[in-house]
Amino acid sequence: VSRGMLIAIGPKHWRAAAELDDEAWRAQLLDVARTVDVKRYFTEPRNKKKSPAQPVAPLGPKARGGHLATQRILDQAKQPKS
Repeated sequence: VSRGMLIAIGPKHWRAAAELDDEAWRAQLLDVARTVDVKRYFTEPRNKKKSPAQPVAPLGPKARGGHLATQRILDQAKQPKS
């Protein structure tokens, strides 16, 4: 028996449980489980999960006005203006 269970239920009760065979122990546990008020342990309903934030669209070439190759810019600068 774990230390926590010994705190919750005294040693004299565990001695009585140790004397029970498996079937009687199972029946004893089921009797206890039937009397437990489960609602007592749920103090507050769980909240809904928050939806993840919408991702921000990355700035692609269209958002920046399109891609310009550096070589093309340099070639245009070398051409004589007419």
